[in-house]
Amino acid sequence: MADESAVTVCVRVRPLIARENASGDKVSLHWRSENNTVSDVNGTKIFTYDRVFHSSDNTQQLYDGVAVPIIQSAVQGYNGTIFAYGQTASGKTYTMMGNEDSMGIIPKAIQHVFKIICEIPDREFLLRVSYMEIYNETITDLLCDNRKKKPLGIREDVNRNTYVEDLIEEVVVAPEQVMEWIRKGERNRHYGETKMNEHSSRSHTIFRMIIESRERSDPANANCDGAVMVSHLNLVDLAGSERASQTGSEGVRLKEGCNINRSLFILGQVIKKLCDDPSGFINYRDSKLTRILQNSLGGNAKTVIICTITPVSFDETLSTLQFANTAKGMKNTPKVNEVLDDDALLKRYRKEILDLKKQLEEVSSKTQIHAMEKDQLAQLLEEKNSLQKVQEDRIRNLTEMLVTSASFASKQNVKAKRRRRVTWAPGKINQANVSFFEDFENAMPTETKKMKLSLPAVPDVEDSTLENSEYDSPCLMVPDQISEAEWIAGPNMNWTQKDFEESVQLCEALALEKDIAVNEVNVLQANFNNLVLENEQLKSEINEMKERLKEKTEIDEFEALEKQTQKDHEIQLMHEITSLKNLVSNAEVYNEELEAEINSKLEQLKEKENKIKILQNRVEELQKAAVEKKETSFSVGDSDKLTEEIQQLNKSLLDSEAIALDAKKQSAFLRSENLELKEKMNELLNNHNQMQKDVQLYQRQIEAGKASYRKMQADLQRELQSLFQENTRLTSLMEGKVPKDLLSLVELEKKAADLKGELENALKENVLLQKQINELSESQSLSNTVEMQKKEILEKCEELHLLKLENEKLLSEVADNEMRLKHMSEEIEKSKDSLTDAQLKYVKSDEEYVALKQLHEEIEKKYIAASETNEQMKLQIECLSKEAQESKTILDEVKLELSSKMKELEEKTAEQKQLLELRENLTRTQQKLNEMEQLKEEERISEMRLEAKDLEIQAFLQQLTECQEEIKSLTQERDDLKQKWESLQAETEQLREDVKDTVSMNIMAQEELRNTQSSLKESQNTIKTLEKSISEKESQILSVEEALGKTIIELQIQISEMTEEMKIIISERDQLAEEKSEHNSCRESDQLQVQKEQIILLTQENHSLQEKLDSLLLKKEECGEGTWVIMLKLIIAVEKVISFKCKRNKSFSLHKRTIHCRR
Repeated sequence: MADESAVTVCVRVRPLIARENASGDKVSLHWRSENNTVSDVNGTKIFTYDRVFHSSDNTQQLYDGVAVPIIQSAVQGYNGTIFAYGQTASGKTYTMMGNEDSMGIIPKAIQHVFKIICEIPDREFLLRVSYMEIYNETITDLLCDNRKKKPLGIREDVNRNTYVEDLIEEVVVAPEQVMEWIRKGERNRHYGETKMNEHSSRSHTIFRMIIESRERSDPANANCDGAVMVSHLNLVDLAGSERASQTGSEGVRLKEGCNINRSLFILGQVIKKLCDDPSGFINYRDSKLTRILQNSLGGNAKTVIICTITPVSFDETLSTLQFANTAKGMKNTPKVNEVLDDDALLKRYRKEILDLKKQLEEVSSKTQIHAMEKDQLAQLLEEKNSLQKVQEDRIRNLTEMLVTSASFASKQNVKAKRRRRVTWAPGKINQANVSFFEDFENAMPTETKKMKLSLPAVPDVEDSTLENSEYDSPCLMVPDQISEAEWIAGPNMNWTQKDFEESVQLCEALALEKDIAVNEVNVLQANFNNLVLENEQLKSEINEMKERLKEKTEIDEFEALEKQTQKDHEIQLMHEITSLKNLVSNAEVYNEELEAEINSKLEQLKEKENKIKILQNRVEELQKAAVEKKETSFSVGDSDKLTEEIQQLNKSLLDSEAIALDAKKQSAFLRSENLELKEKMNELLNNHNQMQKDVQLYQRQIEAGKASYRKMQADLQRELQSLFQENTRLTSLMEGKVPKDLLSLVELEKKAADLKGELENALKENVLLQKQINELSESQSLSNTVEMQKKEILEKCEELHLLKLENEKLLSEVADNEMRLKHMSEEIEKSKDSLTDAQLKYVKSDEEYVALKQLHEEIEKKYIAASETNEQMKLQIECLSKEAQESKTILDEVKLELSSKMKELEEKTAEQKQLLELRENLTRTQQKLNEMEQLKEEERISEMRLEAKDLEIQAFLQQLTECQEEIKSLTQERDDLKQKWESLQAETEQLREDVKDTVSMNIMAQEELRNTQSSLKESQNTIKTLEKSISEKESQILSVEEALGKTIIELQIQISEMTEEMKIIISERDQLAEEKSEHNSCRESDQLQVQKEQIILLTQENHSLQEKLDSLLLKKEECGEGTWVIMLKLIIAVEKVISFKCKRNKSFSLHKRTIHCRR
């Protein structure tokens, strides 16, 4: 992974599996792998990759080779993705998940993440995990319960990053907890069996770990700025590409395979386009898989693609290798994902400010030291110059004195001597004064040597000038110019000698001072070079400040543009507010008109109610008159006509009453709507006034910020100009030999430091301005609320329009009712005339009228119930249009429950078959027992038989009580089912309310409604079928209850018969006892012993059979089939009753035989 931007592509070769080895024929291998290359056996196709893992390599080697860098960088804040690609049955799921013997990449990565976190004690981490699958192009959450599962959608955040909506993210603190969630997700994942793979993945899965970390908040650690690093680690197990001819898939498996191949094809297209032209259009939205992994494909992530192949298949492996070869050219741009809040930014800026202050302090301390050194050097230079001047004055005085004591012969000889090198000629001087000249001779060469050694640093000084200098000329002219008599006879000879010695000493001192001065000049030169470097640094800093100023000006321009756009937006808001005000005023006028219309309609309704009351009174009077005149009799035809007319009148009255009620309801609804609209209008006006106040405040703040910012900008420009001037002055000074104005440089550095401070203040003010801009953006959010309220007002206006239309319809219906009432009044007047004629006929039809009246009341009740059901149905229809999406999920759950119940029914039918077989076996065994009992009953004693019958009767009674208890339990279960049904209805109602809340926030509701309108019909059909199935189940339960009641009645009848038979048997026993006392014989005692032995054997067999039955009953109870247990018990009880009857008949026949034999 040398290049972090490149995607790492590796290939893993799967070894042969048991299915391939068990094929019988020798398997032919089409591909071979060597080092980092994969080629076919013929060598015509060769592919090279970053890594190739051979069939002998294990998962640990693969993980260490390619996955470890991704995991480490994910903990460091980089996004990371590892996904396995290949054909079906090539080992993708084994590579990612592993098995019990060897862990896959996902478990290893989880353990590795926690291990790395333990090695970083100075940071704190927050880990969240999610597990999703893409099955048939629908995203589902694998960590969600089955009853809460629903299709998930993909959304984009503010930064254009994709995320899955409503996906559960669980916070984890240990690797065991993560593995528990993974196991839960694997249980919910879709697997299937094909010819190629017994455990084939039928969906793409994405396991995502979100790693958030920050430095520990230690108050002693000042470097902690609170920045949070957020990284996403995606571990993807793709479903394998497959061919229907090879897998043999049909139906659901074929549909799954088509969706898998389609998503993998789009993945290949996206990778190819990213390799060919990354700047062009990339079709991420064509598949849910590429949409979710958009950041990992050419985005901000480090990606590893593991392509799994098998050497047995040629075409599928070739397509996988070609996919891997194209994926090698894909490039990503990984970077650390760091999230900085306001506090973290402030901490970081404070840290930078402290660092800058430290640097400024260091620079200022250095400049102070340099200033001190410069002051000292200036003082030394001044002292040196003053000393040089003093010494020059003294030398000049001495030379003048030496020159005045001699007599010049001619100035031309001196000039000639100065032109040539003067040699010392001691022979011309008097021998008496040799010592003096010897001293001078000894002193002058040393002086000249010292001068030669001390002046090489001074330019334009040559040996000739030094030799012909003032040190030589006066002194060397002495032997030629001074006569011997003057030297001998001169009285001031000793004084001149002393002065000359002093001058020589002064020259030596001056030479020493000259050496010191030269050294000081060297030091000054070095200091000058340092100052030049510092000046260059200052220039670079000034350039940086210029760049910062440019950036600041650009920021200012951008802010000015933002302010301009904000002003434009505010103007638009003002226009919209004025339009809203106009709409509100129009709405108020419209509301007033509606109120006037409603009041007029109410008055009309009151009038009509009065008319209806008058008509009802007339009808009652007519009915009373008809009752009073029952004595007369008329034909039946006239009475039928009268009854029909009365029915029509009553119907018309009911219709008018119903219309009046509807009008009242609608008027009340309109009033409530009007009040709500008024309240919303008041709220909007208040919000508008508050927004205007906020906008004025923000405008004032912006203007104040602008003024302060302009002042600051002007000050900075002035200071920059002064800096430029001083910089030019410095450059002009640096062109000289030695800097003269060193103090001006120090002042310039101080000004630069001041400018830095002012720049920091400007940055702080910029931060304040940014805060103000954020506040203005919040005001833009207020404008968004205004837009939302505007939309609500428009919606309310539309609703008002609809209400107006409905009101017009009501008016038309009221007009129709008025016409009907007119007709009714005319018909009533006609009926009055006919009633006077039909009073005699009404007596016979009185009974029919009573019956008709009862029918009329029943019809009224039905009509009221039908109107209520009609209103409920309307409400249900309105709710169903909003419940479409939830009904789909509920239907899916119901279908799953129905399928499970169908399976249970099949199991029950199988168990019923087993029970029938057991019943047949029991009947067979019962027949054998009956045969044995026929032999044994001949020798049984009537007393034992009676005791056994008593025990059987008690057992039957116990069974009856158990049956009754089981019936109670069944009724309780039925009640529980009803309660569950009611709870389900409550849940559906809650879901409906939730849907109402969510539909208002859903932007794509219209498209979903269009799709759901078609599915509503299907859902209604399924609901009808479910209701039918429920009714059938209830009928089955009722039938079972009826059957149980019949069996109980039959058993009670049998018990009563058995009690009567018991009485008969007891009487017969008494007779037998009397006869036994008369005939005592040994034969009977032997028979008694044999009978006892047979009874013991029969009781043992009975116990064994009873144990078998108990074991069967226990098995049935474990299966939860209470009703079948009851049926089995009833069957056993009936069989026992039958056997008891058989025994009784046999005993009667035996008894008769014995009596006959004795006679």
